Amino acid sequence: MPNRFGSFDTPGNAFEWCEDEFTAYGQAIREERDADASGEILDDSRRVLRDGGFGYRACFCRSAARADLRAGDLDLTNGFRVVLSL
Repeated sequence: MPNRFGSFDTPGNAFEWCEDEFTAYGQAIREERDADASGEILDDSRRVLRDGGFGYRACFCRSAARADLRAGDLDLTNGFRVVLSL
């Protein structure tokens, strides 16, 4: 069965980038800094990664898993997922 967005089995294999700026739970975000019109993040703030990647402990292999990385940093276990509802 699809989830409430109509997609099937989207999690897995990589931490997925989110546009949200990372803050510890319970802390307020200083200000929301979005991408510019091209989609590029304009600062080196820490951004949220979700969903756990291969090579991580089992506790990270769930959709609620949350980590952070600077927007310009690269890692083999991070990526983004393009989802298209048909």
